[in-house]
Amino acid sequence: MADFQTIQGEPAAATEIFKRLLTAYDDKGTTDVAGLLCAAGALGGFASQQAVWKACIEPDKRNPGDFLVRATTKSGETLYFGEPINLFLQATSSGVYSFYSFVAGAVPDQSKLPDLIEIFRHVAATAGKPEFWTIRVQGPLGGFPKPKALLDTHWPWVQEVLIRHGNPATEWPVILGFVAHRAIKGGANATTAPLFARVVMETAILASKIDPRQVAGATSGFDPSGPWNNRAAAGPTQREVVDEVLPLLPRAIPR
Repeated sequence: MADFQTIQGEPAAATEIFKRLLTAYDDKGTTDVAGLLCAAGALGGFASQQAVWKACIEPDKRNPGDFLVRATTKSGETLYFGEPINLFLQATSSGVYSFYSFVAGAVPDQSKLPDLIEIFRHVAATAGKPEFWTIRVQGPLGGFPKPKALLDTHWPWVQEVLIRHGNPATEWPVILGFVAHRAIKGGANATTAPLFARVVMETAILASKIDPRQVAGATSGFDPSGPWNNRAAAGPTQREVVDEVLPLLPRAIPR
């Protein structure tokens, strides 16, 4: 039986968001764990991209290409890549917190954490292909909803909660990491926790690429037109980009 307990030190916004998600994925007392995990992942992934727009690009009207790599698929779909997104999503060193910091913390055996490098490589290799949006996890869970549909359903009210609690966008991925932690730890045991963490991270990495113009309620990333520079994509400037973004990541638990 699922036991979704509050985490000590959990930010107030995370508590409210988790309670509302748990209600949304309750079916007469039974939790749709697959839906809950994917929702937490989609929200955390998209929050990581929104943090880049809101904290790195928009305040000083920077060229988006300073921090993001824009890709257009053969079908005309726009996707966003870049190390700044990945930092908010999965950085676990340099004394900073990310979304993944709390996903990983829900898995008792750290040797069984998901292989994020493999997931990132798969996402990059399948961009624009039919299998791109597929969660590749086999196991006891049912079908997995698509990240875009989850964001359209939940992002408008989740962003409202985050803003109302006064949390800056740089803290949003961490707050949603608490939500994902509770979803994994409450619905899993030591055997299934690694599987659940993989579901969350596959969904999060996919959702971090979505064009904000296609997401209901998104408020950043609507002006990507004009000439983009190549700083985020160029190998020689990668360290420069990372050094500029790292100080923006939380070094303390949000309140």
